[in-house]
Amino acid sequence: MAASLARRLRLPLTKASVRVRGHFWREGSALAGTLQAGCDGFEVELELESPAPPAEVARLVALARAACYVEQALKAAVPVALRASLNGQPLPTAP
Repeated sequence: MAASLARRLRLPLTKASVRVRGHFWREGSALAGTLQAGCDGFEVELELESPAPPAEVARLVALARAACYVEQALKAAVPVALRASLNGQPLPTAP
C-alpha cells in the first residue's frame, strides 16, 4: 500500500519492506468442544528508504495506515458473517 500511495503522492521511495508478526494463542480441546483461539496483537515493522523529507514520509505512513483495509478491520472489530453448507444444503452453526 505504501509504495502505490507514494507513487500517487509523487514521493520517491527507493526501498520499502514490511514484516508483520502476529501473536496468536489456542487453548482447550477439540474433542471436548472447548477449543478457543485468539490474537493478542500484531507488530508491524516498516522499513523505507527515500530522499524525501522525514515529515513527508511520516505523512505517507499515516495515510497508508488510514487506507489499509486490514488494519482498519482489525482495529474496528467488524462483524463476521458465516454461511455454511453441507452437500449443497444450509448447515446450521453455532453463533
